[in-house]
Amino acid sequence: MSSSTKDEYLEFSKGSYLPVFVQPWWLDAVCGTEDWDVLIYKKGTAIVGVWPHYKVVRARKVFWTMPPLTKFLGVYLSHPPNQNDNKRQSFEKEVITGLATQISSPFIQQNFHYTFGSWLPLLWNGFSQTTGYSYEIKADSYDDALKAFKPSTRRDIKKAASILKVEESNDINPLYRLVVEIFEKKNKKAPYPQALLKKLDTTCRQHSAAKLLYAKDAHGHIHAGIYLVWDTERCYYLISGSDPQHLGSNANTLLLSYAIEDALSRGLIFDFEGSMIESIESYFRSFGAIQRPYHRISRIKGLFFRIFFMLKSLVG
Repeated sequence: MSSSTKDEYLEFSKGSYLPVFVQPWWLDAVCGTEDWDVLIYKKGTAIVGVWPHYKVVRARKVFWTMPPLTKFLGVYLSHPPNQNDNKRQSFEKEVITGLATQISSPFIQQNFHYTFGSWLPLLWNGFSQTTGYSYEIKADSYDDALKAFKPSTRRDIKKAASILKVEESNDINPLYRLVVEIFEKKNKKAPYPQALLKKLDTTCRQHSAAKLLYAKDAHGHIHAGIYLVWDTERCYYLISGSDPQHLGSNANTLLLSYAIEDALSRGLIFDFEGSMIESIESYFRSFGAIQRPYHRISRIKGLFFRIFFMLKSLVG
């Protein structure tokens, strides 16, 4: 990405709502300054559309994938004021098509933010779509949100609060150890290295966009931890980890209750950041969370790459 293009994107990010995950500083932290780029579409001298992306080289080709610890990328538009539906759709078709025709990558797979509406212009440019789901809580106050919690969830919170204390911390290391333990139980490696998490945490704190909470017992043992990030509209439940020896203490549920209260007190929507796993989805709904769909957009060009990714999906 040229320095002028990056400068333009920086200016665009200051004047438009962009989720925390596509802020230039976030992408620098999780991708590295050289491994992300952005497509720009202008009308006259005004930027009206951007498409940030993470670049991974495979078989000497540049692939667009999702970077670690990042929920959304995708297209973001700056609509002219007072557009009727017809003009809005024409505008979106022009801008999205203008962005899509700049792409040379044979493989693209991204989650698009809730703010992205119709994906028809992408369909007409050879893309495919599936729907993902997240869950959110939007309420005027925590007391209002609490009314929608399941009775069993409220009881679990009360029980956990009687034996645990919630503390804010700057030490990310215990949380990473909990994450590692969770994946080791599944005979898997953690999906991101500790150094990357530390780098992201440092960057988020420089931008006042993160908080780390631990639930500890009277002996100082950490039962669970959660990591939250936010932008001007949403607080995202990014990472969690629980000690396998203390799962019965409902520490994570207690931490989420604190996180929800904190987000709502600052006028933010609390975003559980989604899961398609049935048991996790049910857990999120126990907090009265509302389902929120988003687009998962992909495109594979070329017979070789289509066969490669089909075989890869078959063998897991």
